Amino acid sequence: MIMKGITYCCLIFASLSFLGSGCTTKTKARLHAQQAFNAGQQQAMVQLQQPSGDQIQVTGDVQYPHLTWSDGLTVAQAIVAAGYRGIREPQEIFIYRRGEAIAINPKALLRGEDVLLEPGDRIILR
Repeated sequence: MIMKGITYCCLIFASLSFLGSGCTTKTKARLHAQQAFNAGQQQAMVQLQQPSGDQIQVTGDVQYPHLTWSDGLTVAQAIVAAGYRGIREPQEIFIYRRGEAIAINPKALLRGEDVLLEPGDRIILR
């Protein structure tokens, strides 16, 4: 009878310790999954913000936001190639290059004062 009691107590203790450790593991697993999800989101945002390799990204009212860079490509050529769909010319144009914003005067661009693009540039039209 004492042996059954000891066995019964051991089973209860083992079950409780198993259940208790399961809650901690689930919490840790959820935390780990949330951290992995957040890291993936951050990585995706970085990739979206920086075109890869020989790509140019044009953000604004355009039909084709991703272009392949080629030697001699200019801002005006990229805007035309991207299929600008605005009702009027853009009021602001920026080039984001290696983390730096470069303002382009739209009126100067229309006068023929164009700017050469580099691989990875991102053009913002507003």
